[in-house]
Amino acid sequence: ELRKNLGSIWSKLSDVSLNFNYTYVSSAVQLGEQELVINTTSDRPLVGQAQNVVNAIVVYDVPKWGFDARAFFNFQGERITDVGQLGLPDIVERGFPSFDMRFSKTLGGESKPWGITFDMQNLLNRQHDQRQGDLPYRVYRSGRDFQIGVTYNFY
Repeated sequence: ELRKNLGSIWSKLSDVSLNFNYTYVSSAVQLGEQELVINTTSDRPLVGQAQNVVNAIVVYDVPKWGFDARAFFNFQGERITDVGQLGLPDIVERGFPSFDMRFSKTLGGESKPWGITFDMQNLLNRQHDQRQGDLPYRVYRSGRDFQIGVTYNFY
């Protein structure tokens, strides 16, 4: 994991920071012989667990303006979504990236009780590709999502 305010590199970037993390996971499930009557594989990674996950966030935060903007990047590597049964192979989802953004602004004088946010999620709208062996099982796009929110803090 890395967290770095870029103001130490160049003072004009003091409102910008970078957060980055990488996770490598090696997981294993081992099944006994009687469980193999239904399940196909005796030794496999955990269902839903990607071996490689990358997250990066760029933050532009200006407290005196009550404004902040964030860009989020995520990559999730290949993972098993469903365990193969009755001789069929596991269903595997190929790795895919995602990109989100959020803008927020506080309002209302010094106490700044009001806030407004604008979220944009899944901007890449990459295809989810799940395969069982070499055959497509589920192939879809989940779509982009845009939200506007208003908040009020009572205390």
